[in-house]
Amino acid sequence: MTSNSPPTSLFFSAYQPSALSAGQRHPLLIYSHLQGALDAISTDAGQVLGMVAADYHQPVADNRSSIPAGTEIMVVPTAEGITFDPPEAKLTWSGTWQRAEFVMQANGDHTGRLIEGSVACYLGPLLIAEIQLPVMVPDDDEPLDSAVPRQIQTTEMYRTMFPAFSQADRSVVEAIEAASEALGLDYLQELLVLKREERWSDALLRKIQQADVFQLFWSEESSRSAFVEQEWRHALDLASRKSSAFIRPVYWKRPLPTIPPALYHRQFALIDLQTWIGSQQAAKKAAPGAKNLVAEPTNSGQGRVARSPRGFSDPTLDQLTVSTFVASDPDDLTSAQLKAQTRITLTGDVEVYLPPGADDKDMLQVHTATVREALRARLALLETKAGPEDG
Repeated sequence: MTSNSPPTSLFFSAYQPSALSAGQRHPLLIYSHLQGALDAISTDAGQVLGMVAADYHQPVADNRSSIPAGTEIMVVPTAEGITFDPPEAKLTWSGTWQRAEFVMQANGDHTGRLIEGSVACYLGPLLIAEIQLPVMVPDDDEPLDSAVPRQIQTTEMYRTMFPAFSQADRSVVEAIEAASEALGLDYLQELLVLKREERWSDALLRKIQQADVFQLFWSEESSRSAFVEQEWRHALDLASRKSSAFIRPVYWKRPLPTIPPALYHRQFALIDLQTWIGSQQAAKKAAPGAKNLVAEPTNSGQGRVARSPRGFSDPTLDQLTVSTFVASDPDDLTSAQLKAQTRITLTGDVEVYLPPGADDKDMLQVHTATVREALRARLALLETKAGPEDG
């Protein structure tokens, strides 16, 4: 028996100013987190912003995420009349909480108004959550006090999402399937099986009715698909009973394909599908699947370092990834959390990722030693593949 409840129980929170004068710059903090990490992110936000969120609700339960450690979540804030620096940011999930930092600035075009912004959260091409971002921009003759009141907006990951796409868009299909595997949602996986037949059915109709969000992947192929049109027209019929934000069209190729009149009033968002596809391809090429060259179990203040199976599987070895996970029980790797990750390419680029809280000296020493041994192993394998010199 399947369930629509996400095993991840993933939440997103935004620490934002409630008002922003034209030209004023102010930090915006976005967190992905488990419910049980609310206390930790409240403390972290207080340290970053110089405030104490004493009245923030404390967690009443803890949850364990089934999203694989190292999964990238893209965070994109938008608000008319407000710019964000950077315009988007990646969160690399480690199992408890992550923070993305932005600077937001009102440009003065919408003074005297409440701007209804939002923060879209994507796992691959899928919109998995959206945080509301209401900000008041006062008139120029109404200066704000130096201490700007702050708001905390929190939302849970969508329980059900319906991606509408054409099977002819193979890159989209593959990207959605990869994201679905990472999310582990029964609802979404069952839906993708139904959609492979591209035949309208009562089961598909019910899936759209159950969805929290209807994401329309718009392209030349989907614009010509009668099957996709049936889906979005049914979603339009439901939108008045759900919410104005129920239908979320996206596109990934410029120029934007022709939009039918019935969808004129919908905002089409441009997504960076190629970056997601590239990251997935790089992950597949990485030696030992990015999780095979991991240290032997060792005692650590944060638990024990869990070890994954060894082995080389990459024929090109153009990228090497070494990951160190810590688990309280090394026999139960579902509890493991990513604590350090190092990526090395043949071009000489080195990227080291340390999630928040990865400050255990013993664990970092183990990780450093593992990286060193991984490099030696790759060098030995390259020499073996090269073979003896001629002559």
